[in-house]
Amino acid sequence: MRQQFQQAAAVPYRETDGRIEILLITTRRKKRWIIPKGLIDDGMTGPEAALMEAWEEAGIRGQITTDSLGHFHYQKWGGICHVSVYAMRVTEELAEWPEMNIRDRRWLPLHKALNTLDSHDLVQIISYTFNHQKS
Repeated sequence: MRQQFQQAAAVPYRETDGRIEILLITTRRKKRWIIPKGLIDDGMTGPEAALMEAWEEAGIRGQITTDSLGHFHYQKWGGICHVSVYAMRVTEELAEWPEMNIRDRRWLPLHKALNTLDSHDLVQIISYTFNHQKS
């Protein structure tokens, strides 16, 4: 049986002039655009892990949902990563953060963010969440 990894991801968003924007970051090596995500450490909840990854990888802080928006999986490290996705309303963007020298970050309007991401499952989760959101 292949090894299983549990991860959490944050979908960082803000509202600007009534429109949703999503913050994307680059991967370390290939420089593809993704959202902050990482392993759920022992003793942490999914939302706590997602907040920690958002700070480490994107230099942001904010409020996160306690219920996941959905799940997706992908292959890595010779196993399968199962990712729980949480919405994160960004309240602070820091000038310095742990991975600032290895990642770029960029705010994009919702439709551009969806067209930039290459995970079909993640695009579906984000699209459903923000296109059906009542705020």
